[in-house]
Amino acid sequence: ETPAGPNLYATPDGPRPFMLREERIRVRDAPDEVMTVRETRHGPVVSDLLAPSGPILAAAMANLMSPDTAAAGLMALNRAANVDEAGAAAARITSPVQNLMVADRERIALFVTGRVPIRRAGDGSHPAPGADGSHDWTGWASGAQLPHYVAPASGHLLNANERVAPPDFPVFLGGNWNDDLRARRARERLEAMPQHSLDSFAAMQMDRLSVFARDVLP
Repeated sequence: ETPAGPNLYATPDGPRPFMLREERIRVRDAPDEVMTVRETRHGPVVSDLLAPSGPILAAAMANLMSPDTAAAGLMALNRAANVDEAGAAAARITSPVQNLMVADRERIALFVTGRVPIRRAGDGSHPAPGADGSHDWTGWASGAQLPHYVAPASGHLLNANERVAPPDFPVFLGGNWNDDLRARRARERLEAMPQHSLDSFAAMQMDRLSVFARDVLP
């Protein structure tokens, strides 16, 4: 954010006063620490290292934005009776963004929970100017707008923290993905047998083969 005077910051509509609130931090065997938190239209101020003349840093975080329906979504997920109801509940879990695997007696599914900001510009990996609105969030992607897979023809689903959507997915989900080594090995083990048992899944849990080592040793 750009300072615009005492207790003011710049916005596309002109200077605006900070929203102020006090937070009390109780310290054992010492007086309470009382902090005045300044908040902008983008979120709480986390640094004014370059103030008073330079920009101040405010953190825009999806889990601080309203409305927050995460608790209601989790309650609905607890009460879901099938994959469809679990998918509807997943769309209501506003944060965090994470992979949710579900199954009922007939189907399996993967849903991505949370809401992902739609930005006018940038991808959120670097601080962006807040005064002119050029990088403002214009909405959210959630529910069916995020990756989801229901009853795949392969008969199995897996995820081991690798990319959950193709590189050309229309919603930006991040740029620093883990490799797919664990997922490749899990897929090999799943596809090695037409049907699995408790014993075969136990053996999969105890598998010690490193796909990375297999790739690089030659």
